[in-house]
Amino acid sequence: MASAAETAAYAAAEAERAAATVPEVTTDAAPPVSADPAAPAAADIAPLPTAQDPTRVRLHHLNNSRSERIVWLLEELGVEYDVTVHYRSKIGFAPESLKAINPLGKAPAIELGGKVYTESGAIVHLLLSTFKTPAALEAGPASGQDSVHWSHFAEGSLMLFLQPMVTISRGGEVFASRGIAGMLFGGIVGKFVAWYTGMAADNVKNMLQEVEGFLAAHENFTGGEQLGEGDFMMAYPLNAVLRRGAPAGMYLGDKTKAWVERVSARPGYVAAEKRIKDEEEKQRPAETAE
Repeated sequence: MASAAETAAYAAAEAERAAATVPEVTTDAAPPVSADPAAPAAADIAPLPTAQDPTRVRLHHLNNSRSERIVWLLEELGVEYDVTVHYRSKIGFAPESLKAINPLGKAPAIELGGKVYTESGAIVHLLLSTFKTPAALEAGPASGQDSVHWSHFAEGSLMLFLQPMVTISRGGEVFASRGIAGMLFGGIVGKFVAWYTGMAADNVKNMLQEVEGFLAAHENFTGGEQLGEGDFMMAYPLNAVLRRGAPAGMYLGDKTKAWVERVSARPGYVAAEKRIKDEEEKQRPAETAE
């Protein structure tokens, strides 16, 4: 039987080992990442070196992607962060390099506290729950029903149709360029692309009417003056419609367009656009330089 002294020494060693293995993430009295009940265990893709600063965010950014909304949020939070850029192929697909971070090869992904987190909505909630929020932002744990609703609406409704419109159109262009196969079946593929684009656009138009009605009565997607999860999630699809929706007959309503223009003029948003441009130019490999 171990003596009392041996037992105490073993317990002390175990406590020291556990403390060294799981670093806490604390910033201005914010709760550690491990204390966030909303951070899904399934998002913890792989452990990272413990030498990493546990309070610093590293964003894995794919050009022209949803990770743009994460850069905006980080700028609004005023926290220091690093960016690793991954570049799309010539036909627009994500590179294999992303699979080293997220086995699905998707962005955005962030490294924080020795873990990797994926999915835009989960990342937005995590960051707003982990770091101290300025007065202009609604903290993650305080998110109201409006903000939560629009956070899910952004991906579960709007992007459900917007993303396939882009992907299918891109695939149709690639197929049509494939020699004899393109000549034989390009017409059939073209008809499918046209049908799907029309169907998706009709659905998006109805959704944009719902968005317009809400913003006619509310300043932001939180339902109030602060910006929250819903705002950071909705900005990306609404900007996509504003930039590329006209050919499919999709337009933002006056109130929605005014909201996009207002948040796009925020210092944090402007800083995010500059950071994205600077990082993409600085990190672009010579073989992909335009």
